[in-house]
Amino acid sequence: MSRWLAMLALAALPALAWAADTVPLAQGGVPRSYQVHLPPQQAGDAALPLLIALHGTSMRAGDMFEYTDLPQVADRAGFVLVSPAALGAAFNDGMAPPGSEAAAVDDVGFIEAVARDAQRRFGVRADAVYVVGFSSGGSMVQRLAIESRYPFAGFAAVASAPRVPAASIARPAPLLLVFGDADPLNPVDGGWVWIPVLHKKAAQAATVRQWAQWLHCQGDAERPAPVDGVTTRLWPHCADGARLAWVSIEGLGHQWAGARPMPFPSFVLGPQRATPSLGELVWRFLAP
Repeated sequence: MSRWLAMLALAALPALAWAADTVPLAQGGVPRSYQVHLPPQQAGDAALPLLIALHGTSMRAGDMFEYTDLPQVADRAGFVLVSPAALGAAFNDGMAPPGSEAAAVDDVGFIEAVARDAQRRFGVRADAVYVVGFSSGGSMVQRLAIESRYPFAGFAAVASAPRVPAASIARPAPLLLVFGDADPLNPVDGGWVWIPVLHKKAAQAATVRQWAQWLHCQGDAERPAPVDGVTTRLWPHCADGARLAWVSIEGLGHQWAGARPMPFPSFVLGPQRATPSLGELVWRFLAP
């Protein structure tokens, strides 16, 4: 864990446009797809970890390559990076109205199918499949963390809250929650936001407390000293060997720190930060 915390001090590299191949994948009789970025180490014989990155509302799969620093981190750390495409504007994270067409989309099953397909195509390690998501993609990550029985090794949700209840967690696994303290779409103290419909958001701390209860985390959070405006709280002892971390980044809006600003007006999303490298932070938590 200390190795992960040390990465908070790293400055981010500038984000670039990254080429990726599109992989078709039918799921439940519906044509779907995901994009894949293979690191240079893929030329070797050793199986690599897999990171599945979920985009936010009104974004494309490729935006997770262009507006995050995950491809650079994948090349340095040596993992396969894939980004599935939502059927509509967003994944079915549980926010769609009951009975609607969007609410019927089985995105839990789709992302599990992506994991199995990537393992078959690219020979990734079955014990090292992780999922990260931004905004509503982070809410989809939290739905996976609640409902999926696929053996995901860890989850990271950025700028998001859960949209489905959790009577129980199907398979407890490590979970990282990341928020900016200047995020207008996830206010620190919660409240009503327009996204694009009026919606009431929970306070950031309330989301974390809810997950600490769901994961049956024991004891008080560890609180390392802040690094470069990044405050971390850690619960290392949760159900079935899981752990929980809450990272709050000072002065960050609804953005991916260390990358190009998201492709929406800054007055809507709030400020960006050049540091820390959020991709490095996420990866060091998931694969310490």
